[in-house]
Amino acid sequence: MGKVEVKMSSSGCKSVLKSGGVKADLLSRAQAIAASACAKTSPDTMSLDPFMARAHTGHVSVKARAFAATPHGKAASNKNAVLLKSLDAGR
Repeated sequence: MGKVEVKMSSSGCKSVLKSGGVKADLLSRAQAIAASACAKTSPDTMSLDPFMARAHTGHVSVKARAFAATPHGKAASNKNAVLLKSLDAGR
């Protein structure tokens, strides 16, 4: 079989990394992690979920994160490492 060589321009790479498809995929993974962390956290009287997910388009690429949105979520994450234990949900 012959050797295949692919070259991408810098602007092409940036446009792929900033595309809507990449943003949607990363956000869905972050939301799955946040949902898994919420399921592992005890019920709370607050109306917000203890963990949330957001995506942001930066200068070079899209970034997504799952984070503790309430004090209850922060306490659960600090005490029981709930976010860390939920990372497999994003695969």
